[in-house]
Amino acid sequence: MSREVAYTHEMLFGATFDMEKLVGWKGATFKISGSENTGRNLSTSIGNVFDTAESYVCPTGMFYEMCYAQTLFNDVLEFRIGRMVAADQFCVLPAFGLQVSGGIDGNPTSIFLNSNFTSSPNATWAATIKVNPTPIVYVESGIYQATNRLGKVAYHGLDFSIRPDDGILLFAETGWSPTFGAKAANTAHDKDGRKTVVPAEAGLPGIYKFGGYFSTFPYAGFLGGSQQNTYGFYLMGQQTVWQSAKNSNHNLALWGGITYSPRYQIAQMPVMGFGGTVWQGIIPTRDQDQFLCTWMTGAFSSAYADSQANQGLARPMAKTVFDVSHIVDLTPNIFIQPDIQYIIRPNGLGTTPNALVIGDGEKYAAKVFGAHRTYTVTNGTSTSNRIIWMASVGRGQKIWVDRNCHKSNASPWKTPPAHRRHRAGAVSSGDPDGHARRKTRKQRRPVHRLPSGHPAMGPDLPGLRPRHARNRKRRGSLQTSRPGMTWGPQA
Repeated sequence: MSREVAYTHEMLFGATFDMEKLVGWKGATFKISGSENTGRNLSTSIGNVFDTAESYVCPTGMFYEMCYAQTLFNDVLEFRIGRMVAADQFCVLPAFGLQVSGGIDGNPTSIFLNSNFTSSPNATWAATIKVNPTPIVYVESGIYQATNRLGKVAYHGLDFSIRPDDGILLFAETGWSPTFGAKAANTAHDKDGRKTVVPAEAGLPGIYKFGGYFSTFPYAGFLGGSQQNTYGFYLMGQQTVWQSAKNSNHNLALWGGITYSPRYQIAQMPVMGFGGTVWQGIIPTRDQDQFLCTWMTGAFSSAYADSQANQGLARPMAKTVFDVSHIVDLTPNIFIQPDIQYIIRPNGLGTTPNALVIGDGEKYAAKVFGAHRTYTVTNGTSTSNRIIWMASVGRGQKIWVDRNCHKSNASPWKTPPAHRRHRAGAVSSGDPDGHARRKTRKQRRPVHRLPSGHPAMGPDLPGLRPRHARNRKRRGSLQTSRPGMTWGPQA
């Protein structure tokens, strides 16, 4: 088993100007932004297609957005023009922005593999228009510059040219945002004629989208030649299925979708499915924290698989990622998000082992504690101590334990001969039913005792008191009853 660690970040900065306040243009805004990016892509070491961290982008400073937006007719009509990305407007769900994995964060990876889809910080010239015929229905379309110069470090996002070999990328999407079970507040009268107020019920909101794209950009075919006019479709939705009547911040939402591109000769991942859950307020006292479970699977096209086989490589089939993370909200603008990903067939082949990716949690914990490494344990302190003893202490060895340590270290820890069992270990053939028992306190025969002031024992912790006098006499001692049996202090 090999281990890899990578750091990456993307910092966005910019300003949005309210043109109504500045020059009196009602409903108008102007936005300009940039980004600073650095780091290394861990996916390069793993060999997977779905990036493990969405924050890895073009590793340099980039000029990002510069666009003008205008709303008309009481927000029924909205249009934008300038330097923009398609990811902000199309093929996106609210749950996507919560993810760590680049396979689904922001937008599905398949859209990027099969077209010149754009996301931060790689903006191109574009224009979009959106119509909201009702408060819960919209129709939107956009046209974007399709170019092969996206993400080029040398340009730093400042290549504003439109060249003859560029193409266009067209998007169209319709969406529906229902709220199921919503009830307005009203009054009622009981049988005695007394008036009561029935409170409003917010209901369960959802968003459902269907869209497609078409591009004139010429793509190199996997089996030779070039083809134009690629296209594809997507269907996705997110629905809140439960919400606490007492606190609307406590809710559970399901989401999922699929993308499909029939141009197998130039579409690397013609089919991708994804889904997951978002549980906000899973810890009752943490209203803004969110617990995420995510799944995604992508299938490679037969033409792409044939092209790899023609080079003497294995044929890629599909890859799958399972992702679990927890957003810990520190302030309205700051949060941390430990993340664990399990990647099955990282490059679509059986030649690359499955990979377990553990995110920021262990890295930040090691930094806080000043440790070289920190490992996540699913149980408590007692289990952590048992792991340490089982991994570090050999049979017959003696250990010194600080008197202020966790009480689990006061339990008898034995590095046993083959026929005995210790409390956290397996039962060997000499004791198949696990009947070995530790000795009582009276049967323990002290070998030696370290005094309370011994340097190895460390300082007293303020406020720490033994439970009774016998514990006080035994605190700070190391006792062994025979070779192979080690005792710790009483906490």
